[in-house]
Amino acid sequence: MKHIYLIGNGSRAAQYGVGTYIRQMFEFFRQTSSVRLTIVELNSEVKEVTEECDNSGKVRYLKIPAQKSEGRKGDVAYCYRNIAYLLALHFLKDEQNVLHLNYLHHAPLADWLKKIGVEFYLLVTIHYLDWCFMLKGNTRLFRSIIHKEEQSNEWGEKIRNSYERDKRLFQHSDKVICLSQYTQNLLREDYGVEKEKLVVVYNGLKDEAIKLSKEERLEKRSALGFRETDKIILFVGRLDRIKGVQYLIEAFRQVIRKNPNSRLVIVGDGDYDKYLKQCAGIWSYVVLTGKVEKEVLYTFYQIADVGVLPSFHEQCSYVAIEMLMHGLPLIGTGSTGLKEMVEGMHCLPLKEEDDSVDLPIDLLVQWLIEDQEHLRSEKYRRRFEERYTLRKMSENMFSIYLNL
Repeated sequence: MKHIYLIGNGSRAAQYGVGTYIRQMFEFFRQTSSVRLTIVELNSEVKEVTEECDNSGKVRYLKIPAQKSEGRKGDVAYCYRNIAYLLALHFLKDEQNVLHLNYLHHAPLADWLKKIGVEFYLLVTIHYLDWCFMLKGNTRLFRSIIHKEEQSNEWGEKIRNSYERDKRLFQHSDKVICLSQYTQNLLREDYGVEKEKLVVVYNGLKDEAIKLSKEERLEKRSALGFRETDKIILFVGRLDRIKGVQYLIEAFRQVIRKNPNSRLVIVGDGDYDKYLKQCAGIWSYVVLTGKVEKEVLYTFYQIADVGVLPSFHEQCSYVAIEMLMHGLPLIGTGSTGLKEMVEGMHCLPLKEEDDSVDLPIDLLVQWLIEDQEHLRSEKYRRRFEERYTLRKMSENMFSIYLNL
C-alpha cells in the first residue's frame, strides 16, 4: 500500500496557500482507504513529538517541535538530520512510502532520509519560487541572472544559489507537481527538468459557495455597513509588495473621482502602516478588515461587485479560486501562474524591463469603473467547475500517487 507523508510547516505559510493545500488533501484522503496519509507538521508548537489520528482514523498527524538552531549552515543540517531520524521511525518497510514536500527549503530532509537508508519516492509540489518574491515575478530578469557566470551583487548571488538548490531538488525528485503551465514550462526550459517528471495539477477547493437572491445579498450588505448603491471592490491577501496592493490603491484614488460610491475592501494582514499612509485623504472610502474568519470572508465574496488580484507572483491562487467559485467578476494580472487563471477575462498585461516590472494603472482604473454587475455570471463559476474543484485536484493527485 502507498503511504503518503505530506510535509507541512507550523508557520505563517500554513495559514495561507500551503496550509489550504494540505487541508484540501486531508478532505479527500479521509474518504479513501486505498492510500494512507500522514500529515507531518514541522516546527510545530508542541513541546515534544506528537502522534494522533483524525476522527475517521484514516489520517495520521505527526507533529514535530521546532529544532533549536542558530541559523548557521551546520546547525540547519543538524536539525534536518534529527528530524529525518525521528521520521524514519514511523516509516514501515512493507509499505511504499512517498515523501511529499511542499516547501523547497525542506530538501535537506529528503537528503538525510536517503543517507540513513530509508527508501521512498520523492514528490515535490511547487507552491512558490523564491526568486519570484525577490524579482516580483520578472522572468526576464531571472533568466539574465542565472545565465551570468558571476553575480554583481549579493541578491543576484542569492537568487543564483536558490536556483541551483531548487534545480538539484527537482532533478532528484520522482515527480514534480506544477500548479500552472507557466511553471511547468519554466522548469523544462530553465531548470532542465525532464518532461516525464513534470505534471500540472491545479489547486482545488471543496465547493462551499452559496448563491444568494438579490434580497439576501442586499441584506448581508446592510449588515456589514454597506449601502445598496455602493460598488464594492474586493482585495483578499497579504498586504505586501508582491501582491500589488500599492497599485490597487493608486488606481482606486482615480476611481472614486468618477464613481464616489466605490468602496475598496482590503481583507488580510500585513504591513498596515505602509498602506494606511498611502490611503491618506481617502480613508473614508477604504475598509481594512484584517484577517477574518472563513465565514466572514465568504460573505464578502457574496456581496462584492468585483474582485482584484494585482499580484506579481501566484502559482495557483486560492483567493482567485474562491472568487471564481462564488461567480465574482475577477481582474487579475499576466503574472506567472495567475495569467492562465484569468485568461479570456480581465487580465492586466505586465511590462517586464531588465530591472523592473509594472502593471498598467490606467487600464486597471478603466476596468474598475466599468459596471461589473452584469458580469456576475456563470462564466466565472464555470471556470471554477472546469478546473479548480477539489474532486479534479484529488483525482489527479491520487492517480500520480498510484503510478509512482
